[in-house]
Amino acid sequence: MHNFKDKKMTGLRPSVPFHISTIPWPQDEFNIFVNNTNQPFEHVWLQKKEDGSRFMLPLEKLSESDFIDQNVGSSEPVKLPPIKITPFKLVEDVKELKQLAVKLHSVNEFGVDLEHNKYRSFHGLTCLMQISPRS
Repeated sequence: MHNFKDKKMTGLRPSVPFHISTIPWPQDEFNIFVNNTNQPFEHVWLQKKEDGSRFMLPLEKLSESDFIDQNVGSSEPVKLPPIKITPFKLVEDVKELKQLAVKLHSVNEFGVDLEHNKYRSFHGLTCLMQISPRS
């Protein structure tokens, strides 16, 4: 697990073999420490939008082009297969996470759906992440 406090204190970043070094860590922009006390999670808003209309998270400032290293152009939507024949893999440990990283490196694009449920997550951490390659 990424330890923000140790990084801030030592200036060192832990080695993560599947992290692309040219992509900045989103956590570097947060400037807050994680509070894992047994109290209900409260979002910590960091700044307001330029027009002052609402608060925003740091990643909202980034454009899609910051994440895409090629011109993907437009493509035909992929028709979803029936749910009964759609493969499913639950990643439950570090070994399976590394296998997933290898598989994702072999595709040009994939979709990520993050779901947060205040009642089923620990202090706002993602409780479900769905990753779907285009194929």
